[in-house]
Amino acid sequence: MGTMAMAFFKKSIAVIAVAAILLAGLAVHQGDAAAAKASARYKFSIKDVNGKAHTVTLASDKEKRFVETLPSAFGQEGDIIYNGAYYLTVDGKKQSVKVRNNEVLRINTNQNDIYKLTSVAKGTPDLIIVGQRESSNYYSFEAFAVTPSGTAQKIGFKPYGSKKIEYEMYASSKFKNFSSNYFQLARYDNSEAAGWYFDTYKFSMENYTMTGSSILFYGYEQPYKGVKKGSYEEGQKLIARFSKEPTFGVTDTATSAAAGKTLKFVLDKNTKANLKKGKIPGFNVKLGMSYKQVSQVLGERTTSFYESGGKYWNFAKTPGVGFCFGVDGELDEPLFAVTINKNHLPKMTFASVKAMLGTPDFAGDDDVDGGYLYHYQYDDIYIFFMGPSKNGAVTYINIIQK
Repeated sequence: MGTMAMAFFKKSIAVIAVAAILLAGLAVHQGDAAAAKASARYKFSIKDVNGKAHTVTLASDKEKRFVETLPSAFGQEGDIIYNGAYYLTVDGKKQSVKVRNNEVLRINTNQNDIYKLTSVAKGTPDLIIVGQRESSNYYSFEAFAVTPSGTAQKIGFKPYGSKKIEYEMYASSKFKNFSSNYFQLARYDNSEAAGWYFDTYKFSMENYTMTGSSILFYGYEQPYKGVKKGSYEEGQKLIARFSKEPTFGVTDTATSAAAGKTLKFVLDKNTKANLKKGKIPGFNVKLGMSYKQVSQVLGERTTSFYESGGKYWNFAKTPGVGFCFGVDGELDEPLFAVTINKNHLPKMTFASVKAMLGTPDFAGDDDVDGGYLYHYQYDDIYIFFMGPSKNGAVTYINIIQK
């Protein structure tokens, strides 16, 4: 090849290379422009961990619209429904992160399942919640944050007690950031153990994941996961606050506040006389009362357990006190036995019990359960005070009418 031919060839290659670069840039620009012109169903101003605001949209290139004709969990008659494959844009740039795996998303704007979660603490990002109604009780959702580089990042969740990271969660109310980097979701379950579950998560800015730290349950029977903290009615009161108060989260402290002052056994100069009459000092109930009478004072019954050969029931206001109406758990017999654990006892020792009630009928080692005990008998009423050691605290009381 001659010198002139070679020069022409090199020049042609250079021109082609420049053209390719320009075309590639044009394609990217056109993609961003197309994203900007797409049907943006939602538009939010979202702050990253540094507090910088970004404009984020949820858009679709082929959005469809129809009117709901039949009332259901997904909408009322006349509601406008949008659906399509949606994606996110950040500051006008289409994001590669998938929204619901690029599957069709059904949107009813009247149900508010897509929303901005505003952070309440510096260093914690705002989130975009992209949800879809699944039933009348709950919706599924994915959560997204924006990184300081302007990229949408999907949040991973590691539920309490699980080692697996999940990206789709379920809730009945809006997900919220209630304190620092702690988030909480509330969900209602009417299948296995009916009631309210409050799941708390701790957010990590390093890998944009949330790790479950607790599950508190309010409802009937025992939860399939987590810790039962109260009754269904208490759960209803808490979910009302959760939905209305931006920084309210359901914690052990919140539980105590919702339940009111913890009822406790009263040891004073009147205790002996009350016990002789079958009264349980501090709880406003007495032996011989019916189940209905006890529930009117202490709320609905919640859980049950077996102790000393009988089935005992806990009530809403006394989760650490057991009431036995019948050996097999029947509720049509009068109350004849009560057990009280340390959560419902004041600070008292065997010495303080003796000072108020006098010398016990028996004092010594507990050969059945271990530890130490005092036994008092007033006619057909037997009272047992128990604890780890003679010089330690009383941690358990058992009262039985034989």
